[in-house]
Amino acid sequence: MAGRHALLIALLAWTCSATARAKGHKALAKKAAPNFNKGLAKNAGAASAIAEDLAKSQLSAVVAPPSCDGPCVRALSSDFDLRHAFTSGVVSSALWSESVRGRGQHDSRLSAQLRLYCNASGSTLEFMENKCLAQGLLLKLGLVSPEANLYCAFKDRAVGGWPAFKPSALVRALKRVENKRAPPSWVLKSATDQASSNVLVMTPAKWRRDHWNTSRVVAYAADVLAQPTMDERCATTAGHERRSVQVQRKYPAAKAPKAGAFWFELDANVIWGRLASCRITLRKSDDTPKLTRVHEEARLWFYFDESGNLSLPVGGSQLAGTSFMKVPKKALQRVVSTLRQAAPRLQRIARDVSRMFGADLWRLDCFVSDEAPLHINELTYPSFTQDFASDLARLRAGYEQLGGAIKPVPAGCVMRALDRLTPGAVTRPPNMDAAACGAYQRHSLDALSVAALKTIDAQFAASKRRTVGGLLGRIFG
Repeated sequence: MAGRHALLIALLAWTCSATARAKGHKALAKKAAPNFNKGLAKNAGAASAIAEDLAKSQLSAVVAPPSCDGPCVRALSSDFDLRHAFTSGVVSSALWSESVRGRGQHDSRLSAQLRLYCNASGSTLEFMENKCLAQGLLLKLGLVSPEANLYCAFKDRAVGGWPAFKPSALVRALKRVENKRAPPSWVLKSATDQASSNVLVMTPAKWRRDHWNTSRVVAYAADVLAQPTMDERCATTAGHERRSVQVQRKYPAAKAPKAGAFWFELDANVIWGRLASCRITLRKSDDTPKLTRVHEEARLWFYFDESGNLSLPVGGSQLAGTSFMKVPKKALQRVVSTLRQAAPRLQRIARDVSRMFGADLWRLDCFVSDEAPLHINELTYPSFTQDFASDLARLRAGYEQLGGAIKPVPAGCVMRALDRLTPGAVTRPPNMDAAACGAYQRHSLDALSVAALKTIDAQFAASKRRTVGGLLGRIFG
């Protein structure tokens, strides 16, 4: 009996203490609520102030004025021409009114791009989705630094200037970083897979904690190459995605950022050769500054209009609101100043790549820092970035100029140029009539700048004709 009384007394005591704890938690929450809400209000005010500042800046100076008089792209490749995605040969009216609200939700625009991609085996679109081919092309055009990319290799054979995979070559690439006394901060990934599959993000802490070594890295890369090509988008990907692996620096520079350094990931829609809506992602990690208050990441949305003015996207302020409130005021201000600083460079890349491919819409993914050069991560097609009404309106305006200011051209014209710039990358370069490629040749001159002549491969560097026109003459000759 005494034992039962003791048990009842203990149970009663536990119940009372639990009630007290609950009341205590409620009291603490009630006490903390004003401070939490005050913090949200403070950051909401900061976001509003930045939006107001952006609005004022449009009246004084353009952040990234495009160097184009009229359309930046005047030759639309058939690989990108959305009309070919519809049996009628006419773009569906639904495409101009719908917008995607989340990754994987296929609206008319994204579905049309997917149809083009899946039906165009061995096309120029592979350069948009294969990170190694894209990096090789960007190097030839003088748009990226060779320091950013540590290694690229294809599964079975050399392609487009990149070698076939050899474990010894990958080990040498990793040791090259170690010889510079830099910590193991890099990203090894499949050059073709989507949805962030087969991505190994290495940091000094992870290298030590998980006991990584070069042999284990080689085994990881070999496993990535041995996997079948993803069929997430198409029923078959034959001819689209040759297996390859890439190692890039984790940061936009050769060295890890100093304490307090600032960088972020930028995904920018490019429409007819100009920047449009942009998504900025700030992330926490174990070796980078903490940019957000308590969240692992925050996404911010901005918008470049056709004149290069920077603002919050039309219809996007509500979408961006919660993320704006996650980020400290100083970080918000630094995002805007860093984006402004990088904008002219981004605009030039948007123009040159669009002209090279004859592209209407694609996405530029890169890392931006206020203390290091711009680092392009990849070119992406189709684009999953959020659509806003302003983006679709600009895309539609270009299609209304087809046959006038913008000329449709065969994709073979682009493939011919890509084959000369990156020998061996195009499986079957077509024989194109010079007249059929006239519009592409004339309106893509700026895509191959005079500076690119210094980085072009030996056959062009040895040429006595040192002008852009002379180089294109060799490409189309």
